[in-house]
Amino acid sequence: MKEKIPQPDQAAQAQANYLLWKRGVLAHLMRPVQQEIYQTWLKSKEKTHKFVCVASRRLGKSTLGFMICLEEAIKVPGANILFVVPVLKNIDRYVSEIARDILASCPENLRPEYLPMKNIYKFANGSQIFCVGSSNQSYENLRGSRINLAVIDEAQRNDDLEIIIDEVVIPSLMDSDGYMLIYGTVPRQPNHPFVRRYVREAKISKAYAEFDIYHAGYPPERIEAFRAEVSKEAFEREFECKFNADKRFNVTPNFKSDYVKRVEDPSYLPSLVSYVSMDIGGALDNTHIPFAYFDDVTKKLVVKTEAVWASQESRVNKIAEAIKDKERLLSKRIRRVCDTNNFILVKELQEKHKLVFDPVQKGPGSLEAMLEILNIWIEHDKILIDPSCKVLIHELKFGSWNKTRTDLDRRDGSHCDGIIALAYMLTIVNEKHKINQAADEADAKFIPPEKDPLNLKEKKTVVTPERAFDESFEFKDVTSTIWNKDI
Repeated sequence: MKEKIPQPDQAAQAQANYLLWKRGVLAHLMRPVQQEIYQTWLKSKEKTHKFVCVASRRLGKSTLGFMICLEEAIKVPGANILFVVPVLKNIDRYVSEIARDILASCPENLRPEYLPMKNIYKFANGSQIFCVGSSNQSYENLRGSRINLAVIDEAQRNDDLEIIIDEVVIPSLMDSDGYMLIYGTVPRQPNHPFVRRYVREAKISKAYAEFDIYHAGYPPERIEAFRAEVSKEAFEREFECKFNADKRFNVTPNFKSDYVKRVEDPSYLPSLVSYVSMDIGGALDNTHIPFAYFDDVTKKLVVKTEAVWASQESRVNKIAEAIKDKERLLSKRIRRVCDTNNFILVKELQEKHKLVFDPVQKGPGSLEAMLEILNIWIEHDKILIDPSCKVLIHELKFGSWNKTRTDLDRRDGSHCDGIIALAYMLTIVNEKHKINQAADEADAKFIPPEKDPLNLKEKKTVVTPERAFDESFEFKDVTSTIWNKDI
């Protein structure tokens, strides 16, 4: 006869639950994986004020985030807590679904009052949890407030992530010496600030954690069954936390770190043709100028250095001074090409500083065609970038199309200006140039015919030698038929 296991007294359970809620200790409500994330978060507070977590779907990230908000609100009287959610409308519905299950075990007299019109959870001790949407800029109302804790839910879905963190949250944490928790899954776009900036920074400061679906406690057979229901890329990104951004959004998906290499100048550098291209910044974009030469022996374009200015810093004298300084690293035979959106700047460079740029030839679909050529060069390992070109390298790694793939996604820190300038450069690079075979295009050799030279009816053959490099400046439109659409 089996011995009966004594069951805990329900009254004792209720008393323990009451005391834990009163003290703001909710670890007993967490699943094992949530407790792992929670403990990692607590440990990170010893080092930094900002903790970043990348976690799989269905791990209960949002639920854990709200639990942490509740704990802080209960423990710190008068605390202001910020819970940022990735929705434009129906914030109350999004949060209430998360809060309902957690607060089900909360004693009635400890339960916070919910103000649906303001999306605020108000506690008897004066603490408040402000629930704001990341997509409707409601966070702007919190400027100047004192915040004790900020939790950013589903950061990968937040288009204004840098504005919220840098301009709203961080300044608001200073008075309280507060903390911030940022979590989400791996985003599709490679240049999303969640990965491009905050994950990278958190890894450096050792305030980062990563939990894949195998931490969630699901039976292996169930995980395998659901793996079969989605694409390999989606499963790796959403469930296994692999940073495999959707290549459809990456402007240069085949660029690798192997293409970043310092190359010693060849002895025959003076015989080569060098190239300078410029993408001129507008109201928001940067002005970016890469400097390169084409090596006729290795058949590679070697980008030696770059010059970059923010839009408000793009002054003619600064640009001219930098170009002349950087061109000392190149051969004397230089061709230049630039954008056509600032005629005055180009004219001043020519007249005041004797720096002549030829306009890049554009037409419908030409940018896509230029980027297609750039990707072909990258795919065939025909471009090497010097490690000093940090901005260009960053853009080649993270440069992205927007969500609808109708334009480049020009975010702060990844404007894609360097990518565009490099694409402009390839429109004038001549791969056929041979070392020491340059000849004046006006010269022509007369080759006598094999038959009677006195036969005046027979035409003489004149052969023009191959040009040292293409001097026509004519842009040959190689636009794919995919892009030939009526506008």
